[in-house]
Amino acid sequence: MAPAKRQGLTVRVPGGRAALRTSSPATLGVAGERELWSTFGYETVRLLWGLPLKAVQALPDAERRRLAKVSLYIDRLPATEKDSLLREMKSESPTKRLARFRRLARIRTRSEGHDHVESR
Repeated sequence: MAPAKRQGLTVRVPGGRAALRTSSPATLGVAGERELWSTFGYETVRLLWGLPLKAVQALPDAERRRLAKVSLYIDRLPATEKDSLLREMKSESPTKRLARFRRLARIRTRSEGHDHVESR
């Protein structure tokens, strides 16, 4: 998710390289965001952030849940922090963005005092 001033979703074209472009909850609206998550599940994180398909699919479900939590965490950051982070991520390759997401997930999990992610 991204600042409200950005609109649209990242569309990855096979053999092409799209720029990081995300959608904000304000753009999608609550119903649109729910529908997106309902339709694509944890795949939504990959679609919104342009993460590499095979690498994300190879992750265990627990780690994909953590990536979703990171996406929600980023979406709730104050605008200045979020804009700064998005600027950095925009220049990164999809693989580096995934590595950043995984690193943020580990840091957030430790900071919350959880050594594991709860199963649902």
